[in-house]
Amino acid sequence: MILQLQNFETRYKLKERSTVMSSRCCMRTSTLPIFGTESRRFFSCSNRKKSINLPLHLVTNRSCVQNEDVFINKVLRAVKGGVSCVQIRDQKGEWEETLNSIFRLKKHLKPFNVPIILNDYVEIASAIRAVDGVHLGQTDLPYCHARALMGSSAVIGLTVDSWEDVLTAQNLDVDYLGVQVFPSERTKLESKKVWGLSGLRAIRQISRHSLVAIGGVDLSNLKSVTQELDSNRDGVAMVGDLWRSDDPFEVAKKVTKNMSASLRKPRSL
Repeated sequence: MILQLQNFETRYKLKERSTVMSSRCCMRTSTLPIFGTESRRFFSCSNRKKSINLPLHLVTNRSCVQNEDVFINKVLRAVKGGVSCVQIRDQKGEWEETLNSIFRLKKHLKPFNVPIILNDYVEIASAIRAVDGVHLGQTDLPYCHARALMGSSAVIGLTVDSWEDVLTAQNLDVDYLGVQVFPSERTKLESKKVWGLSGLRAIRQISRHSLVAIGGVDLSNLKSVTQELDSNRDGVAMVGDLWRSDDPFEVAKKVTKNMSASLRKPRSL
């Protein structure tokens, strides 16, 4: 299995991403020759069911933990404290450890109904079928190809780096948009754009999609961020305060309590 997935990874990195079709193709049927597949139907907005619970995402960082057992324990403690979605990031490409962790987490998280999202690497995600979806940056595989590979029930999030990205996403059936609110000194994020609170507010007023605020979001600025979000569908993603804590359970518990108090009600546009 590991050798097979390494081959997937090699193919994924070597292909010319610039030659794939535009993300606007999601409303029509086409072929995916770069994957050697038969024709696949891209899924339109009306045929999908949204099931992801967005309020608090945990974005993992393996470099901050000693071993896999510590990694698993941190995630479980955070989930028990209130984390509603776990995003797995593997910046070093240590796939054997990452996949082992995913399979173990899948078993442990099943009683909590908490989805596992893999950052990028769509082919691997579609092959192992142990994750619930993927998160894409603007330089990753285009949404439509990801949807065709992952299927209609998979969760797919998309980072937006510009207003063009925001407007283009209006025609895509993504589950949420990732919006970087503040600069992140400790964690390398995919977004090339720092939107700030005013940008987050403007996107919320325009976009039909759920939003997940990420990038420098912590307990000190959580209230100001969540006041710009819709309490019925939006959320925040945290790395530092949750992942570097000695007890993610207590931090997650505090975050969810503060979010409940500060998430604003939907504004009428």
